[in-house]
Amino acid sequence: MQQNLPLTIAKLNANFGEQHAKIYELIAREDQVMSTYALECASEIDNEIVALCLGDLVRASFIKIYQKHGRRPAWEVVKTIAKAS
Repeated sequence: MQQNLPLTIAKLNANFGEQHAKIYELIAREDQVMSTYALECASEIDNEIVALCLGDLVRASFIKIYQKHGRRPAWEVVKTIAKAS
């Protein structure tokens, strides 16, 4: 997990509630299946929250998944984050 994950999750929990925090926590994990699932959930919930609160963290996860598995997870979310950055 990323070093800044606990602080990020705490911020999400305070601002958006426990459900959002739990979903976004999965994004930062290195497990490819759960990370991709979480990103897909995030795209359905609120792309803007992902981009604003977790831009760098999520981008790092995309890079890890892409390098390890040779595919882009939740491509629509990637594009949204890229536009917001």
